[in-house]
Order: sequence, then C-alpha cells, then structure tokens
Amino acid sequence: MELKNRTLSNFAELVETGECKKFRGRLKTGIDLGTANTVLAVVDRNNRPIAGISAPSHAIQDGVIVNYYESVQLVTKLKNELEEKLGTELTYGAAAIPPGVSEGSVKSIGYVLEGAGFEVTNIVDEPTAAAAVLKITDGAVVDVGGGTTGISILKDGKVIYTDDEKKLDKAASREGFKTAALELEQLKRYAKEQQHDAREKGRDKTEPTQEKDNSKRKGKGHDKNNDERAFTSL
Repeated sequence: MELKNRTLSNFAELVETGECKKFRGRLKTGIDLGTANTVLAVVDRNNRPIAGISAPSHAIQDGVIVNYYESVQLVTKLKNELEEKLGTELTYGAAAIPPGVSEGSVKSIGYVLEGAGFEVTNIVDEPTAAAAVLKITDGAVVDVGGGTTGISILKDGKVIYTDDEKKLDKAASREGFKTAALELEQLKRYAKEQQHDAREKGRDKTEPTQEKDNSKRKGKGHDKNNDERAFTSL
C-alpha cells in the first residue's frame, strides 16, 4: 500500500509543479475528461509517472460530452503543453470513463481523443483503470469524482461488480462520504453472498443425494438396514 500511495503522490506532485521526469522509450498518455477537470497523465513503458497536467473543464457532465468542440480544444492544448515540456510527441492515448455510460458516449470520448491527435488504445471505466495502475487484484476501488462516484469490486484480478451513482455527486462532503461508505459495505456483502452461492452450487454437484444413493443400493439387493447404515456413514 505504501508503494501505491507513493505512486499517487508522485503523480500529484508532477501535476502541481509541472515537472517532467527523465524517460526512455515510448510514452503512454491517460486522459480523464472529468466533470470538474480534464487531466492528462503521461507514463513510461513501466507505467512510471513521467508528467501530468490538469485544467478546469465544463464540457463534460457525468461522463457525457456536452460541448465536443471545447473538449477537443482543451485536450489539444494540454497535449501540446506536455509535448513541449517533454520534447517528444504523445501519440498513444487511453481514456477513463464513469461506469455505465452509454455506448454513444464512449464513442464520443474516443472521437475527442482522436480530434486532439491521439491514437486511441483503450477506453475503460475509471475504477477499473485505477485498480490496474495500483495493481489491486482483490478488493474494492472507489472513484470519488466531481460529477459521479464509481465503485468496482475485483476478485482474482477480474471485475465482478461495477456501478456509478450520480446521487453521490457531493461525496466530498461528510454526508456524501458516509453514503459512499454505506454503498461500499452493501457491495461487499453482495460479493460475499455471490461467493457463498458459488461454493454451495459446487458442493451440490459433488455430493450425491440420499434418493440417488438409496436407489443404487436397492438395485444391488441391499436390505433397508444396510441402506441406512451406508447413508449414515457418509
């Protein structure tokens, strides 16, 4: 956990100071078209933070682009600033989106990245993207954003549940965090119930029923007492 927190702290410092780390090889850019801010994060081939930049944005609402032209202009501007600092072109870009947005919105976000000059490599939901960066394989990731709060639950590296709630828009407040915590506890219980049901189904497939067991023994001519003793010994 210490390493994961340090990764986040390092990136936050890069955004705040405008510093760029030394790098070798191809760079990758992550783009978050947020409700409050648009953020570009640059990492190297080992996913080490190299540079970052952020600017206020009003072109996105709950993962939906309300002003395509303004979005393209802002992403292009931030991309150009980073390229000038880094001394290299940023070619490849991936975007993070709130869970559950429509397919049309996903395509629109891809068009914004292409309009800004990126070759789009991937578009994933925000909590899943965070889990990948932080190398979380089992647990929950809560993304508290300016417009929505997204939650993903992972098991063995796979997302088993994801959701996004607009009702948690003000989760930065004390009451909002309480609501987010309650939502997370409910999702944890749901995940445990799913795991329990899966184990029970597996047990049902491997354990013979009394009816089938008795039927087999009667076919072999066993008497009733032998049947009862055999069943009791299972």
